[in-house]
Amino acid sequence: MIKEKWHIVLLILFIPLFPIDSVGQERSREQEIEQVIESIRESAEDETESALILDDLTHLAEQPLNVNSATATDLEKLHFLNFSQIATIINYREKHGEILSSYELNTLPGFTPDIVARIRPFISFAQPSAEAGKYRRRGRSYLLLKGQRLFPESRGYESASASEPPKYPGTPERFYTRYHYEKAESWSAGFTAEKDAGEEFFAGDNSNGFDFYSAFVSVQGKGVIKQVNIGDFYIRTGQGLNYWSGMGAGKSADVLNTMKSGQGIRAYTSTDENRFFRGGALTLGRGPFEMFLFFSDKNRDANKVSEEPLVFTSLQTSGLHRTEGEQVDKLSLNERVFGGYAQLKTNHFRMGITYSRQMFDGEIQPGDDLYKQYYFRGNTNEQAGIDYQLAFPSVQLFGEVATSENEAVAGIQGIVWHPHPQIGISAVYRNYSRSFHSFYGNAFGESSGVRNESGFYLGSEILLAPKLRMDFYADAYHFPWVRSYASSPGSGTELFSQLTWSPLSTFESYLRGKTETRPDKISDGGTVSTDVDETTTRVRLDTDWDLSETVTLRNRVEYAGYKKADDTESGWLAFQDLVFHLEKAKTECWIRYAWYNTDGYNSRIYAYENDVLYHFSIPAFYGKGHRMYLNLKWAPDRWLTVYLKGGYSLRPGMETWGSGNDETEGDSRVDIRALLRLRW
Repeated sequence: MIKEKWHIVLLILFIPLFPIDSVGQERSREQEIEQVIESIRESAEDETESALILDDLTHLAEQPLNVNSATATDLEKLHFLNFSQIATIINYREKHGEILSSYELNTLPGFTPDIVARIRPFISFAQPSAEAGKYRRRGRSYLLLKGQRLFPESRGYESASASEPPKYPGTPERFYTRYHYEKAESWSAGFTAEKDAGEEFFAGDNSNGFDFYSAFVSVQGKGVIKQVNIGDFYIRTGQGLNYWSGMGAGKSADVLNTMKSGQGIRAYTSTDENRFFRGGALTLGRGPFEMFLFFSDKNRDANKVSEEPLVFTSLQTSGLHRTEGEQVDKLSLNERVFGGYAQLKTNHFRMGITYSRQMFDGEIQPGDDLYKQYYFRGNTNEQAGIDYQLAFPSVQLFGEVATSENEAVAGIQGIVWHPHPQIGISAVYRNYSRSFHSFYGNAFGESSGVRNESGFYLGSEILLAPKLRMDFYADAYHFPWVRSYASSPGSGTELFSQLTWSPLSTFESYLRGKTETRPDKISDGGTVSTDVDETTTRVRLDTDWDLSETVTLRNRVEYAGYKKADDTESGWLAFQDLVFHLEKAKTECWIRYAWYNTDGYNSRIYAYENDVLYHFSIPAFYGKGHRMYLNLKWAPDRWLTVYLKGGYSLRPGMETWGSGNDETEGDSRVDIRALLRLRW
């Protein structure tokens, strides 16, 4: 299949295999952010934006966290450290005083060289500079303005006839703006506004401008009142059975990252138009006790099928309001939620209790399909749960048990153990009832939603040599009820291994293998379906090499295999990245050429792409084609940063691209995205 491109594969495989340690440059903060996001989101199947993790890491890249004064809540924003590691830092400071360098961090229990390397770009050991102190006293603001466009226009913008309007009444641009003000340890406020491609802008249903608006005010209190949130906010508690917004621990290359550390109430700054809370929250605390109370009242998108009585079949989460049907669903269901969370926490122990009640102004009736038999039905749902975390020097335990109004139960229990400084082990057992209902849950598991799943996960990280690390995990899971893509209950397995070699501070390479087998249904051409094993296999070789302080070389080759009964597919992807850090020109530049050739969608391959600030994409590549992009960052002054990304995709021989209203003519597409950031 790849004979005509063998020279590209060889180039990518062998160029970086003979590094020389010509410079001592550490990996840039942008590289670390990229690796974290790709690790966490490597299973994502579409372009996703998650402002929470990007907010935290981007903020810490510009204002590193002082390890010697940071609280446990501050350290949780690193997204790298677990409960035990955070407790270790705090206890060490109390016993031995300030930590002087990253070398000292390496001596702490549970801190491997890899963990220290990942957090190093986002932390500091010195007191803030005079300039940083000035901004802490007076506060700081930033404003983002972003626009993007895809060429050529899709069918949705064309009229089927002279008498019919286009399916998409709006313009093909996506516009996004965001303002944020923060005064450290005092208060913050901001707003977000967005219009998706195809939605109207200052016209029609959006005569006031954007299709979506979000705003928040967060005040940090002193004494018993710790925080007050007004407007839009996230909730993150326990292990995510009841509430967890945004990204969280899950199966990834970071095999020990299986435990969540709930952060309570966080201001909402993303563009997901449905999965957030709008109202108010109050956080109280004294000593080891802390609690928050919240109330939310907002309208959200839902698929309405009847007015009297008011009946909906499902909740919509795309946030798209382009076609007549999407506009009918827009904000059609009112949702009210109230509840609270109370926890008792020390440096080594945390226990929390959750309660909430959710009410809709219409009935949700998902239909009579067999796989929907245990879906939520009705207009109210109560949830309650209890969670804990317990940290010892080399062992941490965590777990949560939750129940919904119908008395169904979901539970998760895990352990992370470091029996030796060079060995880490993580094990997680979860059991989610097929009828457990959690609309905002996001817990460790195989499938989305916290329901209809049980499983056992075992992962290990082993430092084989000072520059050589092995990571692997095995996950065996079972679905006790049928799903939309399977006609009967079934079980699956997933195996992952990765060997990482870092001979120099400027060079890293890893070889990864992953295979998963799970049941999927096939039809005999009539009404009878049976389940067969569906197996996917991935093998990847990736290298990252800082040739100098100016140039970084990245490359990857990946194979994908697929088998389901007599249906088999396979394919390859290879890409070459060049990254330029032009300090005198205040410019950074990312250039990629990617080639791919797969038999079809089932053998698709995902690859992270560098993008403008607060945006990232992990597109799927399938068929035969090429992808090139140029991403620029220009920062002539501290107050101004300009980002520009242009991409070109080519699939030779294809007459159309996409499907339905998003179909475009021709074998190529061009995408452009620009962002302007102002800071003061």
